[in-house]
Amino acid sequence: EHLLATHPLDDTALLDRARSGIARLQEAHLSKYSAFEPATPCPDPGYVLVIDQTRGDASVTHGGADANTFREMLYWAQEDHPGAPIIIKTHPETTSGHRPGYFSTKDESTRIRLLSDPVSPWALLDGAIAVYCVTSQIGFEAILAGHRPQVFGQPFYAGWG
Repeated sequence: EHLLATHPLDDTALLDRARSGIARLQEAHLSKYSAFEPATPCPDPGYVLVIDQTRGDASVTHGGADANTFREMLYWAQEDHPGAPIIIKTHPETTSGHRPGYFSTKDESTRIRLLSDPVSPWALLDGAIAVYCVTSQIGFEAILAGHRPQVFGQPFYAGWG
């Protein structure tokens, strides 16, 4: 944050270094959620990606969000992209049964489906036409992947663009 607030972003060497680092993350599929199976296919491209999180997560609470925020996010994902399929990516801790998420099979419909398969977050971002999140780290990775995610909370990366 200090660098963003005090350093002009016209330093070619610094920007090249940042681009190189981002490319390395993408090429190696490095993420906070890197526990994936490379052979697991992603959904067909053209979906809206909605990111679920675990209930009680500190980043949700400190990000000024709650269960209603997640409902609002899903509503706007549908409103903003009528007709597009909606993929809700479940949190790995929810998939493994450790903590519940904000979405469940009750939210599924002909247009909305939960995705709990262990896919690469970067591959998932590649196929998305839009990304919606509350405070998830994947929202930051979406920015690195070239998306402009719709962010419904106040994560560490909010407010810089």
